[in-house]
Amino acid sequence: MRLEQEEEMQELNTCSSEPHSPLVLTLFLSSKYNMIRNKQVLEKQMIHKELAEEEKCLGKMLKMEWEKGMEVQEELECCRKQELIRARQHIVKQMEQNAEEQVLRAEDLYQDGQRQLEHLEQMKREERKERCAALEAEYEKLHLERRRSWLSLMAKGCL
Repeated sequence: MRLEQEEEMQELNTCSSEPHSPLVLTLFLSSKYNMIRNKQVLEKQMIHKELAEEEKCLGKMLKMEWEKGMEVQEELECCRKQELIRARQHIVKQMEQNAEEQVLRAEDLYQDGQRQLEHLEQMKREERKERCAALEAEYEKLHLERRRSWLSLMAKGCL
């Protein structure tokens, strides 16, 4: 910028050979001032425009990042819900398996009880058979003794 000002001053100095009057100098300085001010205003406007564009771009980037973050959060929430569903299904499956195992154990106990009852019934039947056989043997023995006694009495002529 200084270089430009120096060049302009040299140009003005070479172009006019007559001495500079205060009015010309004032006009010159005034126009120079206005030119510099206008340039600064334009630069300021450009800077504001660039900043506004950067803010707009940054706003878009932030919005995209926020949306991306929301998508990630939704995915995480979805994964968490799926994991909860799987955990609940696993618990239900375990409960069903436990219930089935309890039913099988109860059935085994029932079968064991039935086998024990059948065994007891079999033992009772065998015991009855043995008692009946013993009673029959006793009866036969008594019957034979009675008959012998009767036959011996008959042979003696007592009867």
